[in-house]
Amino acid sequence: MRKTDKLKNIQRANMLSEQRYLNTKNLLNGNDVAHGYITEKLSWKDALLGAAMGASVLNPSDAKPQPSYQTTISQTQSNTLSTIKGPIGMQLISNLDLDLVHGVLGSKRLNDDFERRVSDELKRLNQLGYKTDVSNIRINTYVMNDKIITESSCDIIESKDGNSYNIFTTRGSIGDGFEERHDKQVVGLADRLSNHFGGPAKGVKTVTINFPLNGQNISYKQSFFVASDKQSVDVNNKSETFEIIGRDFSDLREKLKQQTLNQSIDPNSLKIDINQMKVSFNKGNTKINNLSIIFDNVGDLDNRLVTIKQKNAGLTIVEKGDHKGVQWALVIL
Repeated sequence: MRKTDKLKNIQRANMLSEQRYLNTKNLLNGNDVAHGYITEKLSWKDALLGAAMGASVLNPSDAKPQPSYQTTISQTQSNTLSTIKGPIGMQLISNLDLDLVHGVLGSKRLNDDFERRVSDELKRLNQLGYKTDVSNIRINTYVMNDKIITESSCDIIESKDGNSYNIFTTRGSIGDGFEERHDKQVVGLADRLSNHFGGPAKGVKTVTINFPLNGQNISYKQSFFVASDKQSVDVNNKSETFEIIGRDFSDLREKLKQQTLNQSIDPNSLKIDINQMKVSFNKGNTKINNLSIIFDNVGDLDNRLVTIKQKNAGLTIVEKGDHKGVQWALVIL
């Protein structure tokens, strides 16, 4: 699959996901109580969200309705592919199941949780050819009126260590002795995950969350891990090469601009076959504005490059040459 096809697939997914997220007020007035847990109705594919939440405790008077969200493929943060938000969990204090306060982060008792949403999105992006990782995990639990609310979100980024992590999992403990019980669960967990799934695994983040309840302070500790399964490892071992071919210099320049805009490549893999007007490269971890080919038929290319570099300080010349009397240079902007 060519790079343009992959970008079109992502853009098409974005268009299908422009649904407004239910705000907190609607949820608090609302329905859908299952196992004592109220969750929003949007499917995870329609809720790749961009909220930045801190792990803090809010008083009822501080709580505000959440803004609307839609799927985002970020162009502003250098290696962020998408931001995903877990289902909002609302546990009724009058019918309290303390385990489910943090169960919405990952529990076999629920059909939808943060763990499943993130794992499914990692696999989806893997299938599009991206090497993925998880970053900037945000967890928030607080009391509002007669409910305990838990929210979660994270960023899915392009992997910086060369591995593609397509499994997301979490372990946690709440209530009396929560810290000791949590720590026993996670000791050696990365190694166990690696042995089980057949690829590398690592811890991403550990948080301790506190909230008041009936005059007491309740706490839980939660750790998050990522892992690669055998399928992901096999994909990692295959270099994916992209080719961009133009009819002439002008056509190649335009295609390079459109098809490499804000992409991450391996600069060392860049090759140009000027006779075929073809540029090829592998996907990598170096974010670029775009590739371009600069050409000049009056022998003044070097002066043009100096002028262009004054306006684009990051310009890098990959290769220069002459083709049928036209001087050219393949550059990274």
